[in-house]
Amino acid sequence: MRASMLSARLRTLASLVLLCAACTPSPQFSPDTPKLPHVEDPPSDGAKAPGGLPGVDTTALGAREKSSWWRLVSQLYAPCREQAVSLSVCVEEARPCKACTPMAQFLADRIHRGATSVDSEAAAALRFGPDVKKLDIAGAPSIGPENAPLTIVAWIDLQCPACRHVEPLLTEFQQKHPNEVRLVQKLYVLPKHAQFGAPAARAAVAAMKQGKYWQMERVLFDNQEAIEHAEMTVDDCAKKVGLDMKRYAADVASQEVADAVDKSMKQADEAGLHATPFILLNGRHFDQDYFRFDELDSWLALEVELQKK
Repeated sequence: MRASMLSARLRTLASLVLLCAACTPSPQFSPDTPKLPHVEDPPSDGAKAPGGLPGVDTTALGAREKSSWWRLVSQLYAPCREQAVSLSVCVEEARPCKACTPMAQFLADRIHRGATSVDSEAAAALRFGPDVKKLDIAGAPSIGPENAPLTIVAWIDLQCPACRHVEPLLTEFQQKHPNEVRLVQKLYVLPKHAQFGAPAARAAVAAMKQGKYWQMERVLFDNQEAIEHAEMTVDDCAKKVGLDMKRYAADVASQEVADAVDKSMKQADEAGLHATPFILLNGRHFDQDYFRFDELDSWLALEVELQKK
């Protein structure tokens, strides 16, 4: 029952993610497709794959898939900067780069799943490329140990339908791995949601100051439509959570709380947010155009392995 419920939630989320393609800061924003550096002399289009690479399972690939995969691993540089060789050479020569074999396997799995070479490279660029964001998460609401192998930082808009469905998935994942995953929540207010999203964001920060951020977030999510249709107010949500309303009112109106929301949004803009939810896993963009939430377990397993000495 639990697995079927999760599967249903994932299907619902997939449709909501498509819906929230409209949940962007600006309709003119068009992020570039992520890319990786290529070696100077890649193999020709007609190059055929050899038997494979050690430690990489390509048995499920058809001839065309294997040829596409081989061109990629031959064209792309190894993910470790100190190894200035192609991915295939890195694996063949067992270079001291822990990410080489996992990246080659990752590309094989993407190709077999039916992804194009361009999309496979883009996903690999996000997963293994050099663009790792350095984030200041001090003071943000979080669950899990600070030294967890995997830190998830999620920017949410409290009026975004997709965010409402993503948050329980991330929380459930953290609860499944309480000692290995830290979940950090950040706030963003999209212009289209400013009327209700901005007061909700300030209310969430005010609730955090009373130690009830997560309860407030859930109530705000559960009442998105009621708030939008003026059937309920953000203050009503605060009362439902049981906040000290006098203290809450003072905090919501304070410059400190406004600055906290502004700081969170500025960080997201600097990190490249182009839609909500905006999720970073150990500083890497978990772009929902390329990744599914059922890949979180494999992402965590690899992070644990890469961090071993």
